[in-house]
Amino acid sequence: ALVAGLVSNKVVATDVNRGNILPLLESNIERNSSSQNVSVCELDFFWKQFPESLTETIRTSDIVLAADVVYVDEITVNFVKTLKNMFSIGGRSKTVYIALEKRRE
Repeated sequence: ALVAGLVSNKVVATDVNRGNILPLLESNIERNSSSQNVSVCELDFFWKQFPESLTETIRTSDIVLAADVVYVDEITVNFVKTLKNMFSIGGRSKTVYIALEKRRE
């Protein structure tokens, strides 16, 4: 999110709201970013629908950048459903970049 913030007008970093994840993400952004264009928002791949504020962010987004989100089958299935839901919202056309590492069990 921090690197994307260097070349983008607006970046929304997302994660699930479990434990200390979102506060840690916010703290890292505050500590390591000089720009004000990076924000944090909860996104859970198991949601049936998005909150209205996130829906508007998705509608106006061009790029979805996902890193290290595909590692357990159940999460992978719901990640794909989340992407489909994002595309069904409409708005701007989107490009998705997914970075992953093949994990060994």
